[in-house]
Amino acid sequence: MTLPKILEETKPYFETLKAIAVTNEPGLSVSLVEGVSMAKALSIALNLPLLGINHLKGHICSLFIEDEIRFPMDILLVSGGHTQLLHVKSLEQIELIATTMDDSFGESFDKVGKMLGLAYPAGAMIETYAQKGDAKRFDFTIPLQGTSSSMLAFSYSGLKNQVRLCIEAQGNLDEQTLCDICASFQRVAVAHVMQKIKKAYKERKVEHFGVVGGASANGYLRGELEAFCKTKKSDSAHG
Repeated sequence: MTLPKILEETKPYFETLKAIAVTNEPGLSVSLVEGVSMAKALSIALNLPLLGINHLKGHICSLFIEDEIRFPMDILLVSGGHTQLLHVKSLEQIELIATTMDDSFGESFDKVGKMLGLAYPAGAMIETYAQKGDAKRFDFTIPLQGTSSSMLAFSYSGLKNQVRLCIEAQGNLDEQTLCDICASFQRVAVAHVMQKIKKAYKERKVEHFGVVGGASANGYLRGELEAFCKTKKSDSAHG
């Protein structure tokens, strides 16, 4: 169990704590309940105030750990649980521009990784293999290309299924084929994000743009976002 280990590692700092903060939304209820229960127990035992934290807002705040806060800002949040495009006026005023209809960006990398027999989480490993692969060997289709021009949403279940069928058709994968699948999947996964972002900001002005969440570490995605921001002559920030 991770929580007892964390508790043991943090004991030396108990005397300096001012409050106990814990993620209480959003997320899987089973995971949240365990964390909140331990935080409540610590709050009572140490006689400290308990602060409930929305972890998606925490992702946004991570942009400003070493930088000044710059709102309003547009945010792409990509993680194992979420794919959201947000317009953030303040931490109390957040407009949802687009979200995923099914799997998230990060989740799709993990599920494709599982199909390929890679360890979890698979995002970093897929990116590493993709750097040695041919990104155009497999012509996966970008999701939601045929949808209404006014529709802004992300979807990765179809792309994930395309990759599954491709893997099954290949049989035993040699390393180069594995690299080519990773590269082709990553290219289309990122192309889908960028296609929707470009649609969202075709008429909309972008003053500041940030990307946050665990999957924002993907270098290929960050490169595409930087190129987009340059076309919009906006400042970009990276989580």
